[in-house]
Amino acid sequence: MSMNGIDIASYQAGIDLASVPCDFAIIKATEGISYVNPDCDRAFQSGEDAGKKLGIYHFASGGISGTDEADFFINNVLGYIGKAIPVLDWEANAINYGPEYALEFMRRVLERTGVKPLIYMSGSVVTGQDWAQAVAEDYGLWVAAYYTDYIEGYNADAPMYDIAYWPGAAMLQYTSGGHLPGWGGALDLDVFYGDAAAWDAYAGSKPAVQEDTQPPTGDKPFTDRPICNEQHFGVWVRNVRDNIGLGSVKAAVWSVDKDQDDLVWYDMQPSPDGEANSYALSIDANKHGGVADGNKIICDVYAFDTAGNKNCLGRCVTEMTTKIGSPLHDMGNVMAKAYCQNRGWLDTAAEGETVGTVGQSLRMEALAVRSCIDGVGISLQGHVQKWGWMQTVNQDQAIGTMTQSLRLEAVRLTLTGENAGKYDICYRAHVQDVGWQGWVKDGAVAGTEGKGLRMEAVHIKIVKKEG
Repeated sequence: MSMNGIDIASYQAGIDLASVPCDFAIIKATEGISYVNPDCDRAFQSGEDAGKKLGIYHFASGGISGTDEADFFINNVLGYIGKAIPVLDWEANAINYGPEYALEFMRRVLERTGVKPLIYMSGSVVTGQDWAQAVAEDYGLWVAAYYTDYIEGYNADAPMYDIAYWPGAAMLQYTSGGHLPGWGGALDLDVFYGDAAAWDAYAGSKPAVQEDTQPPTGDKPFTDRPICNEQHFGVWVRNVRDNIGLGSVKAAVWSVDKDQDDLVWYDMQPSPDGEANSYALSIDANKHGGVADGNKIICDVYAFDTAGNKNCLGRCVTEMTTKIGSPLHDMGNVMAKAYCQNRGWLDTAAEGETVGTVGQSLRMEALAVRSCIDGVGISLQGHVQKWGWMQTVNQDQAIGTMTQSLRLEAVRLTLTGENAGKYDICYRAHVQDVGWQGWVKDGAVAGTEGKGLRMEAVHIKIVKKEG
């Protein structure tokens, strides 16, 4: 979407913006540190009364200081700030003083008004000076690049000039020979690459705040409970909404043992899985008492709306542990549990049972395994998306990741301990687009390497060697 409009210099005094067809008009306000356009306010008021979008510009003189010129400009247009886009007109003598002078002007306008001005210049100045810093500081460009000396009416598709450092221009002035009804002379014609809301954003307009006394709402937060020495864990909250507009979702986190001495406020971010109205936070346990059995980390989640109302959506308590958890029923020689996409930790599975999911296209992200045989332990190694083979861990510690949305692609399992030589550990993987692979044992690879395929499930059993 785009809008068509004009810009007005001092010599075009008397123009009636109600009579000239335009979506917007940008009016000269000041020049240097002494000149004020005597027709600026009249033109501005006529445009405002006609419902036009408006801008005001300062014609830079150069040779004084960018700050002094900005102060003169601001002091004369304060009543327009928030209603009109401020613009620095960078041409003529001013260009001899270089981009730093222009930046000084624009920074001063931003400092005093909270609004970033656009900068206007010809295409040759865009490519002839180094504007990398202006782009880095996100100052928008209004470029003049004429493709015709005479035109009746607008051309929103006028060709753009090379604008070098800028990824795109906010506005293009494509002729000084435009002719429109309601004005007998030539006009500069411009196209703004945006809609009315975008114009208001450039102007720094503040939307009207509706009266609102209702706080945001949302579900009680929950945690993907860590196991096996996992340093990071996630907190999630769903269905967060507000009747006017949601401002932010924050979490207050501390450990019980520290008695809030380690209290930290975190900004929760939109859920990484893209679920609407859901927010997530990854917490580093080492900042709140560490990974120690029994350490309880508290997280209170608050939602704030744009009117200043807040609501505590609830508390979740995460008890840190280094253990996989005691089984509630006979598990055979081995038990395991999987951390799966969108599901978190699943229930502990017994020997031979499916660990993970099949037929749901969900990636396994972490795996924990424990031997139930005296004198036999298990070491595990996981091949993880982006990271490859990670370090080997002992049983009751997880391989893979949690809360990072990375797939587990392959595993190696090996028996340890004084009785390890009496047994074989056998396992097989269910792999994306492959299904169940064949059984392997004792440190062999189950899954795939370098193919970008997710593991979805495993079967694991420990069998006694013959003889």
